[in-house]
Amino acid sequence: MNTDTAIERRIVVYAVWVALGPLGFCLVLLGTQLDSLLVGLAGVLSLALGFVGHLIANAWFAQSFTRGEVAFGTAMLTFWVIVFLIGWVSFDFSLIDMYIALALAVTVAVCVLGHLLVRHGARGAFSRFHGHVPD
Repeated sequence: MNTDTAIERRIVVYAVWVALGPLGFCLVLLGTQLDSLLVGLAGVLSLALGFVGHLIANAWFAQSFTRGEVAFGTAMLTFWVIVFLIGWVSFDFSLIDMYIALALAVTVAVCVLGHLLVRHGARGAFSRFHGHVPD
C-alpha cells in the first residue's frame, strides 16, 4: 500500500472512532450511572458500529488491522475489564449494570469472531488460535 493510501485509511479509521468511540464509552458509563439498560445498550451498539466501520475501512483499502491497532484494541479491552472488576469489587453493582457489562462482553466476542470468520473463513479462523495459518 502506498503512503497516500495508508494515510487515507488512517484518516478514515480515526474519523470512525472519533465519532463513535467516545459516544459509546460515554453512553455505557451513563447507562450504568442511571441504571438505564437502553442507554447502556446504545453505547454498546455505538462501539460495535465503530468496529464495523473500522472493518469497512479495512475492506475498502484492502488491509487488515495494523499491529498498533491490535495493541490499542487489546489495551482498551483490558481497561474495560479492569474498570468492571474494580466496580464490581468496590461498588454496589445493580442488575442493569451486569446486563450492560454482559452485553459489552458478548458484543466484543461476536465482533472478534465475526471478523475472523469473514476474513479467514471457518477453517482459517480456527487455525488462527493454533498458530498454523493455512495457505
